[in-house]
Amino acid sequence: MVERPRGTRDFSPEEMAKRRFLEQRLRARAESYGYREIATPAIEHQELFVAKSGPQVLKQTYAFKDRGGRDICLRPELTLPTMRYFAAELRAWPRPVRVFYHGPVWRYEEPQHGRHREFWQFGVELIGADSVEADAEVIALAREATAELGAGPLELRVGHVGVVRALAEAAGLDGEARRAVFPLLDKKDAAGLRAWLATAGLGDDIGRLLLRVAEFRGGPESFGPLRGEFDGVPGARAAVARLFAVLEALDRREVGPVSVDLAVVRGLDYYTGVVFELHSPNLGAESQCGGGGAYDLSEVFGLPPEGTVGFGLGFDRLAMLVPPSALPADRGSLDVLVAAIGDGAAVLRLAADAERRIRQAGARVERDVMGRGPGKNLKYADARGARFAVLVGEKEAADGRVTLRDLRSGDQAMLAPADAALRIQSDLGCA
Repeated sequence: MVERPRGTRDFSPEEMAKRRFLEQRLRARAESYGYREIATPAIEHQELFVAKSGPQVLKQTYAFKDRGGRDICLRPELTLPTMRYFAAELRAWPRPVRVFYHGPVWRYEEPQHGRHREFWQFGVELIGADSVEADAEVIALAREATAELGAGPLELRVGHVGVVRALAEAAGLDGEARRAVFPLLDKKDAAGLRAWLATAGLGDDIGRLLLRVAEFRGGPESFGPLRGEFDGVPGARAAVARLFAVLEALDRREVGPVSVDLAVVRGLDYYTGVVFELHSPNLGAESQCGGGGAYDLSEVFGLPPEGTVGFGLGFDRLAMLVPPSALPADRGSLDVLVAAIGDGAAVLRLAADAERRIRQAGARVERDVMGRGPGKNLKYADARGARFAVLVGEKEAADGRVTLRDLRSGDQAMLAPADAALRIQSDLGCA
């Protein structure tokens, strides 16, 4: 037997119904904010990702040469393809440009619980606005969209990459030192950071501020008294001021609760301003299920600066968090089974007429294509969760009516196809 590739999944009809429902919720929320959907190719030129992240990024991608010898890869994320599309075709749109997307991405990583090589992302990008309100809008949208899924409590952590970047510059940290410090901050490993600081020879003030970053996570009101501690580092002072302006905008939008976390250092080489993450306590150590922030990728495409803020949600992780109770009641994938008992022309014509009318009434209809008798058809309809069965035999054909059986109550009646369709439409509440 040929098995599916490692790190990929098959989805059952039930799982697909859940995923489509959640996807529709996310789309509807994005559209309510004025965002419009776009789509980009599953394959991209490798240089699109190498230009920003260097050739090492290819170690995590499905990279290959096509038959024309071109260096191609399966897209590992959706932000850069979106910005490529913007640079090529959307630059004339009025600012800001608001777009959203949903689709699969591929990364060649070690599969584990909640992490696959093929997975789905939902995201938005607000292009052309470097402002407090733009930052707040995108964070609010991410918060509202995920809350509506019923994924349980999600912690919203908000920070600003400028704080850590300014402290690193003030301390004169080189590339090797940054690679040692940033993971400690990201993990909020204060003990590990203290051990590193003991041997690094940094000034007491910078070391103390780095420890503040590693140790603190709390509400804006509890961080407020600490703001003044960053005044001695100009870049950090400006970043903290912008962060608090965004927090005030989120408060005006009634977005909360919010945790201030200056150790949110996601993509320091990528993001330029306010950043945020969404975490679930129900996902274990790999608790993050979405995040984003402000960035500027204009230089990758040779364009002038174009402030952008966006987010990406781990759709698969969010789907894991949504319990059946948060989903709408499923009335089954089938409403009506229509069965022709016999192969006479009049029987088949009447069955086809009934099938067409009932489907036009808004019901989900299957037609028996196995040539089974009444008993086996009723058994099949019950197994499929159908509410009604419509049987058409020689007797029905001669009378121009069908036998409509309610599989829930057992009641049945002979009705004209149009009347049967109306009865089914009324009982099912079809549109």
